[in-house]
Amino acid sequence: MLLLLMASTAMAESRPPLPCTPVPGYPVPPLAESAPPEKVTWLRQVPIHAARVRGVPRSEPLDGCDSSTLPLVEPLEVRLVRSALVSYLELRGAGTLALGRAGRVSPGVQLEPVARLLLSEPEKERRFSIEPVDGTMLAEVRLYEAAEEPLPETALAMALASQEKGAAAITLSTGALAQPMGVTAVLLELAAATPIPFPLRVRLTHSAETDRTWFEADIHPQADAGSVGGRWIVVLDPPDIWCEAGEHLVLSVTPLPEAGAGPPDPAASMAGVQARAALVPGTEQEVGIEFALSRLQWLDAWYAAHAVDAPWERPGWSLDDPAAADARRWLEVLSRWQPRHPATIAYTSRLRRLRSGNELPAAGPANAPAWARLARQLLKRTQDVAYWWNSTRYQKDGLYGGDPAGDAALVERLATVPLIAGHPVLLRSTRAGCEGLWRAMQARATAGNAGADPEAALAAWVAELPAGERERWLLAITRTQSLLLLADPGNATPLRRLLPFARALSEWATVNPRGHRHLRGAPSGAEGALVPVTPERPGSVVAAGPALAFFWHSGHPGVGRILSEWACAWAADILSHVDPEEPGRLPAAIDPATCGRLDTGARPSAREKNLLRRFLLDIHRVSGQKDLLRPVALAVAAGDADPVTAALWRAQGHAEHDEQIARDARGADDLRAYAAWIATRNKQFVVDGLQHALERLENERYLATEANPPPEALEIPGDLLLRSLYLGGCATWQGGMPRVAVTWENIGVDFAAFVTESRTDALKVLLYHFRPEARPVQMRLWALRPGQYQLEVGPDDDYDDEPDRVTERRVVEVERGVALPVMLPAQRPYVLRLVAKSLRPLAAAPDVALCADEVALSPDRRRVSVVVHNFGTAPAIKVRLTVTDTRRRVIGSGAIASLSWPENLKTAAARVEIPLVTPAPEAFRVTATLASPELSTANNSVAVYAR
Repeated sequence: MLLLLMASTAMAESRPPLPCTPVPGYPVPPLAESAPPEKVTWLRQVPIHAARVRGVPRSEPLDGCDSSTLPLVEPLEVRLVRSALVSYLELRGAGTLALGRAGRVSPGVQLEPVARLLLSEPEKERRFSIEPVDGTMLAEVRLYEAAEEPLPETALAMALASQEKGAAAITLSTGALAQPMGVTAVLLELAAATPIPFPLRVRLTHSAETDRTWFEADIHPQADAGSVGGRWIVVLDPPDIWCEAGEHLVLSVTPLPEAGAGPPDPAASMAGVQARAALVPGTEQEVGIEFALSRLQWLDAWYAAHAVDAPWERPGWSLDDPAAADARRWLEVLSRWQPRHPATIAYTSRLRRLRSGNELPAAGPANAPAWARLARQLLKRTQDVAYWWNSTRYQKDGLYGGDPAGDAALVERLATVPLIAGHPVLLRSTRAGCEGLWRAMQARATAGNAGADPEAALAAWVAELPAGERERWLLAITRTQSLLLLADPGNATPLRRLLPFARALSEWATVNPRGHRHLRGAPSGAEGALVPVTPERPGSVVAAGPALAFFWHSGHPGVGRILSEWACAWAADILSHVDPEEPGRLPAAIDPATCGRLDTGARPSAREKNLLRRFLLDIHRVSGQKDLLRPVALAVAAGDADPVTAALWRAQGHAEHDEQIARDARGADDLRAYAAWIATRNKQFVVDGLQHALERLENERYLATEANPPPEALEIPGDLLLRSLYLGGCATWQGGMPRVAVTWENIGVDFAAFVTESRTDALKVLLYHFRPEARPVQMRLWALRPGQYQLEVGPDDDYDDEPDRVTERRVVEVERGVALPVMLPAQRPYVLRLVAKSLRPLAAAPDVALCADEVALSPDRRRVSVVVHNFGTAPAIKVRLTVTDTRRRVIGSGAIASLSWPENLKTAAARVEIPLVTPAPEAFRVTATLASPELSTANNSVAVYAR
């Protein structure tokens, strides 16, 4: 239902009031009980382009075309087709909500079940926000412009088609139209000599879509007290319609039973009721938008119904197939009325199998290796996708409009180009996305408890969620915070956020009577109390993600022990319950108390199984325990492992199934191609994989952009393959353990890199820069052990992956996340190599770190207060703090004699007050230094802007 404004003219010529609910914060004019709003004659609905609920990504507006009722947990963002002077709103549902517009939010509106809001101060808007308050359920949202002029003029009367004696409905029709015309509204006049004691259903159909209702509404004509009958004028504002010559409209009026009453007697019900109707005309410009959007909603539903079998993917598919007749007709309408609408482009490209119209970037100089030319082209196309999302879906809060888990997956997927090219705009978006998601999650956890420690409150809140919800939130936290460690290496805030989750894991994962560590429960209520959580499913290992990310940075021995014991327990219990006849099949769940197999009625999903296998591989990577590999080896042998798991397994040196890996790589554009290169060292697998990925992205780029996929479902062909080449290893970090050797800064997309060797004591990268001039860049090193390394760079004109001669040689100091400056030569294949000269002994070390949000300046600007953290594995002795201005002059200093380390996984931090010799400038820097070696010095300094 879209709009119904009923003007009732009874014998006393009065009209019933239009009920309006006052909204605090939005002035509502006083209404006399027997009078309508002053001057308002009728209302025109403003078409809605899209209404998106964070948590339930939708492309259709909640305007009556979908009868479902949605629970609102996150705001509903309503976007109109055009800016409009919205004066009146109607919202249907249950519970309480708040209305947000122009930076204001009302305290709360009760839906019972309809809230009608008349705004006395309308503003021209294009976006509205419906905020949930208390158990909000929302079915429809309608926004209107108030018309103060008389009822609209009509152009064509509808003739009475049938009203036979005893008929259940009155039917009116335009008959075949002599010429095309647009219809913006329908005026319906009803007259009866006696009261109509029941509601009526009004239904409008269009001959072009006889099986679909164009408009449907229920009305209840009510006469004034003491009147025996009356005349009622109803303005129906359906979605605008365009009728071609020869087409017609049919309007039916049918009696309906009232609640608790039986069906009305048709003969008695409609006897004495007379009806007339006429059309309100509109131009092509007036009706085109709504006419096309309604077809788009029908096409959405058709596409969703066929998405599983996807007939358009099959050879020989054509829109001429009889089963696609509706889709073909709707596409023709969309192509005429809304040719540039993103969904029109997406569906047209998808169903007509069209290629991208944009030209590919030039392949580059002839001496560029084939893998380099293709990698650069694919990187540029991937950048186009990232730019599209940032320009069309990116919001001021850093989010994209999905739920936190979906947005986290999207931010992680779009991070490929920023980490490779170091592009400042996309890098800022990545950082803002990670921060925005954290704030959104934090707001939920601290709702009603503003004084709580935000990090601890979020960890405690997540712990009390049901298992499935907890996994979604933990995965979102892991994805964003482990990514932020790479995207913003000088920022220690992710470590501060991850530490409470590492501590929580030590409470959740407890040792059972059999000596196995399993996820037994979550803290709740009294300190240390545990609530049993059974069964433990393979997907439960996402609880290890935040702790694994923290361990990746710090190497905390307590966290490492917990992770190792848990992984070993999983491996042992899996192997004890795997059927030899089905080696790739895992138990659906484990009883954490007895380690026995639990039958839950369903097999574990592929996603759950692969999460568990990647967890075992990550722990093997840092612990070297070979038993952790046996379940993964069984899955690879059985062909049950996904490409990421198989590639990770092969990257750790297991060559038992190299022939199968090479065979599976044929036609692959993902990590199967990379695994085949590892197995054979034949770059042709990489070249073929890049070529296939590029062709797919050319053919299906609209699926990653204009088709508006849900954020968590976004797929970019070749994305993980690019990460592996440019960043080293099987470059994915969503499990908590960043598997990268290097990230790049200040370089752009006109270069190609292929990390061919990545060990803890050596790194080799093949490079090609496509620009005609040399360029200085920075590479950040993540996988090398701290120590001194010999850097060698030289050309590789014979393409044997070895420098023909060394043109640059120097000794560099390496630590975790260090930025190493490198000059990238122009248009010539080069090899860069780092080989260890002397490594630091493996020993506990501190890690002094600062967070920008924990630096405060006194009102007189003469004192700086800063919190100093230690995220390392040893106490920090004699910490010196300095405050410098933009000219690097010291304007204040302080010291800490000793700062403990988080041995018990509790925060090790101290606040220091630093007096300044001169008032602080608008920008200054705070730096912490130690005389002894640290894990990393990248997070020892923060810039502060005190405007």
